[in-house]
Amino acid sequence: MNYLSKILGFTLSILVWIFTAIISIVLLIPLLLVKPFDPDQKKISYKIPNLWGYLIYKANPFWQFDVIDADRIRPDQGYVIVANHKSLSDIICMHLLQKHFKWVAKESLFRIPVMGWAMTLVNYIPLVRGQHGSIKTSYVEAIKWLDKDVSVVIFPEGTRIKGDRLGSFKNGAFKLAIEAKKPIIPVVLHGTSQALTKGSKTMAVKGEVKIQVLPPISTDGYETQDFGKLR
Repeated sequence: MNYLSKILGFTLSILVWIFTAIISIVLLIPLLLVKPFDPDQKKISYKIPNLWGYLIYKANPFWQFDVIDADRIRPDQGYVIVANHKSLSDIICMHLLQKHFKWVAKESLFRIPVMGWAMTLVNYIPLVRGQHGSIKTSYVEAIKWLDKDVSVVIFPEGTRIKGDRLGSFKNGAFKLAIEAKKPIIPVVLHGTSQALTKGSKTMAVKGEVKIQVLPPISTDGYETQDFGKLR
């Protein structure tokens, strides 16, 4: 039974990865078409990556997901959204919230054909870790979007963490929220490490994922040097 489960998981993974590649190419076309008419991506453009995430997750009929309290992310308010990071599937899951946001993501991802082009088209924010100039540029770009009440998503752990523990948080997300005078919204992702384990390209046949949005945390009254109190 275990052997058959591995074969099924491997086969299903190939089909989902193929579907992911196809849907990424197909959705790039409307993204190109609507961009000139939607420069801030507040009307149609942001919905295309959300559709991408939804379709990929629905490609595996044995996966189930539950989104809890997504309405805490108001469409007329920009937030610094922080989430735990266990798996590549976290990226897909965040799009299941069906909200408008910009990712702060590794610069290397922007060089991946199709996916990187799409990330550039929707103005996601590239970051080169350890490079001060890049961090400063990313910071300025993030504040620009927050000033327009467009949320920014950051994984404060900085990388995927194995196991149930949380990794230590980097400072950037909390400094950004204080500087921009925007609330922080924590999002807790449950079950994503089981759907796609770090270091593995094989997906679980069955998976139950829960995306839980916690209440916003106000940054009113905080100074930049107080970021440690928010972590």
